[in-house]
Amino acid sequence: MGYSFFMMKFFAPLFLENKVATTVYAQKLEGNGLKIEQRFRDAGESDATRKVLRHIIAIERWGLNRLRVLLGEKTFVLDSSQAYEPSHTSAWNALIADFKDTRRELVALSPFLENTNSKVTHNGLGDLSAKAWLKYLDFHANAESTKARPQK
Repeated sequence: MGYSFFMMKFFAPLFLENKVATTVYAQKLEGNGLKIEQRFRDAGESDATRKVLRHIIAIERWGLNRLRVLLGEKTFVLDSSQAYEPSHTSAWNALIADFKDTRRELVALSPFLENTNSKVTHNGLGDLSAKAWLKYLDFHANAESTKARPQK
């Protein structure tokens, strides 16, 4: 393990864990979801944008599954996000719709996580609270979506 991995594993939970209400995250997730969707629409379909969008959807679906573990709706399984990735053959508009639907599910689930004090494992960052998961998922999608660039 390199120095950067150690730094990420140490500092990420400090950045992600805080006392902000999940309703605040729900608002951020909703607003940022609209911005991310528009970023992909502006970039247009290409192999690169499809790859990034499929990755974001996979991470958000994977995160949703982990959040459902916190609510007792699912049993914890140490899996990876690849299992949640949309098909390579999915149409562009279907990928946009998948992102919107997944983000909408995150927003809808957020209020139910407010009083959840347990944590669930992130494969690389360790045990995270529900609020840390929401912040991580929003941060990840925002950061990754900046790779979507309009075709020249």
